[in-house]
Amino acid sequence: MNSPTNSPNYLKIEYLKTCILFTLAAETVWTIICYVITNNSISGVISASRMLISASIMFALRNKINRATIERAIIIVASLNGVVVALQIYEARQGSHFLPIFLKYGGIWGFSTTSDYEVLRKGGLFPSLQTSAVASLVALHLIIIRNKTNFITALITAPLSGIGLIFGSRLVFVLAAAYLSYKLIKKLGIISATIIIAFFFVIAIHGTNSKAAKQIIQRQLSAATVILTMNTSADYSAEDTARMYVLPSKVQEYVFGNGCERYANCGGGDPMITRWYIQSGFPSLLILFELFLLAFIIEKKTFYSGGLFISLMLLHSFKDEVLTSFGFFDIYIAYLFANKQLRPRGFCTKNDHWSSE
Repeated sequence: MNSPTNSPNYLKIEYLKTCILFTLAAETVWTIICYVITNNSISGVISASRMLISASIMFALRNKINRATIERAIIIVASLNGVVVALQIYEARQGSHFLPIFLKYGGIWGFSTTSDYEVLRKGGLFPSLQTSAVASLVALHLIIIRNKTNFITALITAPLSGIGLIFGSRLVFVLAAAYLSYKLIKKLGIISATIIIAFFFVIAIHGTNSKAAKQIIQRQLSAATVILTMNTSADYSAEDTARMYVLPSKVQEYVFGNGCERYANCGGGDPMITRWYIQSGFPSLLILFELFLLAFIIEKKTFYSGGLFISLMLLHSFKDEVLTSFGFFDIYIAYLFANKQLRPRGFCTKNDHWSSE
């Protein structure tokens, strides 16, 4: 009988992981070429090199990285982040300043004065609303869909993780609602899942008696309206994002970009899509899409999400940069490459194998 490490499926996954390294190497080489030609910001080279180094380290450690340990860390961090988000919102609503600077939104990262401007938009410990919301989504997926905690732990961690999702990125919230609803229907059946979804919907409706609840619901509905109607003028944030999608002004910039740092006046701004094609040309973006395709195949074969998670994050990349961002990319690639699946005490309740997700 063949061991798992000699099975055709395992060898294919290992080959795809190697292809990811070569793809990141190609992206790094291309950004260097673009930097030499444009003689502008080196940030594209730094970002591509960072991803290549991170992926190389994770590939070397893939047989030692434990997916279950990563899952436990994500749940703990998302829960702690939820507590911090709740404190940040309470502080903002009270108009007081009792939190130390490192617990204010953006405080750890040194930009709290420029980002902490809305009462109901807080990123907790993370540098952006998007990262906070994505971490919360992953934690909720692990808690609710994958049953990675016992019942008592789930009662504590799920609501706390939900706080980060509700008060984070609106686009991530809408995508998360669709994703979790789909997974619940697939897991429990349409009748049971509909009852659970309807229960939370009724709670939300009754909660509109509160002014804060009305504001929260209005925030999410405006984002959902933009997605369903594709009318960016329906929301100020979506309108700002739409303005970032401009074509290069010169033929050379289509190929090599303009080399501008993403937040410079000539840069691509927040969206991952515009950041890379404006900075390093469309070939750079195509190479990244090859990377995402490889990751999708691995995720589909080894994740319980079946590739749906990276698909949602790729869709979100039209609004912001999460997939290739510092921290998120490193954790995702570590989980993607991990071959080890042991059970931390008190968390995992099933005998999981790396290929049984």
